[in-house]
Amino acid sequence: AWRPRTSPPCLVPFLRRSVRLCQRYPQPRVWDWGALALSFRPCLAALVFWVVILLAALGGAWWLLKPEGQSPRILWLLGFIALFPASFSIGIGQPQGLILLAMAVAVRLRERGHDGWAGAALSVVWLKPQLAFLLPVGLLATRQWRMLFGLAVAGGLLGLVQLVALGPSGVEQYLKDLAVASTWDLQRRLSLAGLVPAPLFLVLRVLVVGLLLLASAGDRKRDHALVAAPLASLLVTPYSGFQDIAVLVGAAWIWLRQSPEWWIRAWLLVGWVAAEFTLLWGPWPLVSYELAWMVLLAVLGASRLGWLPIASRGGDGRDSRTPRSEADDVRFGRWS
Repeated sequence: AWRPRTSPPCLVPFLRRSVRLCQRYPQPRVWDWGALALSFRPCLAALVFWVVILLAALGGAWWLLKPEGQSPRILWLLGFIALFPASFSIGIGQPQGLILLAMAVAVRLRERGHDGWAGAALSVVWLKPQLAFLLPVGLLATRQWRMLFGLAVAGGLLGLVQLVALGPSGVEQYLKDLAVASTWDLQRRLSLAGLVPAPLFLVLRVLVVGLLLLASAGDRKRDHALVAAPLASLLVTPYSGFQDIAVLVGAAWIWLRQSPEWWIRAWLLVGWVAAEFTLLWGPWPLVSYELAWMVLLAVLGASRLGWLPIASRGGDGRDSRTPRSEADDVRFGRWS
C-alpha cells in the first residue's frame, strides 16, 4: 500500500474527489504507520481518538516539564491553548503535541543520567523532521555523545525501515515531492528561505548554524540544544507551516524550567504575542523574533564560555560561572 500512497497518479485524483484544496504533503511513512490502527474505525471516531492522544501528549509534556520540586505551571498550559498556531495544530491533527512530549521525556531522562534513552526519545522528531533536523548539530556542540548515539540508533532504524517500505521508486518520488514542496510560498513564508533573496539566505543559514553551535556549547548542564535546535530549524527549513510554530512552546517550557528569571518570562511573552498575531501582521515580526532569540541564546552561551564579560546567571539566580554545591547538583540533577 505504500507505493500508491506516494504515487501522484493514484493519490491526486483521490484527494481531488475528497477535498476542495488538493496539496500533497510529503510526510514520512512513520506517519502512516501511526495512523494505521485508526484506519479500522469510522473517520469521525478516529479523528476524535487521535485528538485525545494529542491532548494527552500535551498534558504529559506540560506535567513533565514542571519546575523541579514545584507544582505544574497552569499558565504554561493555558499559554499553549491560547496560542492560535498551537491550538490550530491540535485541531488539524498535527503531531506537535507528541514532539513536545518527546522533548519533555528527553529532558527528564537526561536529568536522571539516561542520556542514551533521552536521545532515543528524540527520534520522535521523525514525525516532522523539519521541526528539529538541526538537533544533531546542537548535540555535537554540547558533546553529548551518548544522547547523540541514542538518537542516531533509534532515528537511523526508523529511517532504514521507511526506506525499505518505500523502495527505490518510492524514495525517488518522495524526493520529488520534497523538491516541489520546498517551492510552495505557503510553506516558505514563515522561514528565512521565503523572506530573503537566495544569496542572503545562504549567508543567514550559515549564521544560524553558527549561533546554534554557540548557544548549545555554552552550558552542558542545561538543555539549550533542545531550546535552540527547533528555533534554528524553523528559521532555515524551506518547508514549514503555521502550525509548526507550536514546537517553540516546548523550547520555551524547557528554558523556563531551567532558567525561570523574570526577564526570560518577559522575553517569551513578547514571542507569544509575535506568534499569536502572525496572520494579522505577517511573518516578519515572528521570524525576526526567532532570529533575535537565537542571538540571545548565543550571547548567553558565549558568556558562559568566558568569551564575553557578561555575568550570566543560571536558573538558580546565581552566576553560572560560580561552582555549584552538592545540594545544587541534586536540585538540578546529576549530569554526566
